[in-house]
Amino acid sequence: MSWLGTGGLVLGAWLAGLAVAAPSNAVVVTYEAFDIPDAGPLDVWSYRYRVSGRTFAKGEGLSVLFDVGSYRNLGSPPPQVNADWDAIVLQPDLLLPDPGRYDAQALVDGPNLADDFGVLFAWLGAGAPGSQPIEIYGPGFQILETGETVPVPEPASALGVGLGLAALAIRRRIARG
Repeated sequence: MSWLGTGGLVLGAWLAGLAVAAPSNAVVVTYEAFDIPDAGPLDVWSYRYRVSGRTFAKGEGLSVLFDVGSYRNLGSPPPQVNADWDAIVLQPDLLLPDPGRYDAQALVDGPNLADDFGVLFAWLGAGAPGSQPIEIYGPGFQILETGETVPVPEPASALGVGLGLAALAIRRRIARG
């Protein structure tokens, strides 16, 4: 077997291991950041979040944290997600210091996740804003899960990975003859 064939098998095994290693109920929160044309001195941006990988029960929720040194003026109230969710924001507090929060709590069991979650904010950092810490909480605000938001994959990147895997599969099929 050629080195490329062995490498393809190793890559395939590694990717399969990633799929198996991820818990099936782990939440995935992807984000896109949009630069909003500024009318004043603040650098205004918007995050759009998509939530998947978890079925929320009534009273459970999601908090996205906004670092006190990088974010200000979270849009309040945030846009309504849909009737299954109650969304609020808490501003970053320099005096405590305490991060800001975009919080969405499920009002029903199995709330609809088809709609985007989102918030406007003033960005204090350089370049574009990036990933943020998240917390999934249950009744009494007990933390059930933590993680980070994940950028929406660039179409070219996802296409490149897909084409690479397809090429490896074709090469393997040709090698088998």
